[in-house]
Amino acid sequence: MSSDNSTMWVSGTHPNEQNPESDYYTDFKLAIGQLTTTKRFRQAEYLYHLYKPQRIVGHSLGSSIVKQIYNRNKDANPELVATYYNSPFTFFTKLDPNREKSYSHRMDPIAVLDTVSERSWYQNPHSYYGHRR
Repeated sequence: MSSDNSTMWVSGTHPNEQNPESDYYTDFKLAIGQLTTTKRFRQAEYLYHLYKPQRIVGHSLGSSIVKQIYNRNKDANPELVATYYNSPFTFFTKLDPNREKSYSHRMDPIAVLDTVSERSWYQNPHSYYGHRR
C-alpha cells in the first residue's frame, strides 16, 4: 500500500517474508465475505482516513479492498473515484460509471468471472500493464 495526498494504491496478493500466509488468509476471508475483518483491510482503511485521497486504485486482491473502502466512503466524499485492475469481481458487483472504472485482461484466472470491467488482451493475463486507460 502506498499513498500520496491525491491517490492511494493497494496492491494484489503479495506474501511477505515475515508473514507469508498473511495475504492468503486475506484471500480466504474475501472468499467467505469477511474481507473487512482482515488486518490488510484495516491498514488500507487507516491510510485512506489518514491521507484522504481523492482517487483510490487497486490491483487484484487490492481492488477488492479498494471497492470496500469506496463503498464505505463514497457518500461522505463525493469527489472520490476508484479504479480497479484485474479484480475478482463477479456479475453481482455494481459500479458507478461516473466514479468507478474497472479493467481486466481476457483469460485472467482471477478476473474470470468479472463481467463489469473493460477487457483487453495482454501476454500476461494478470498483469497490471497493458490496459487501455
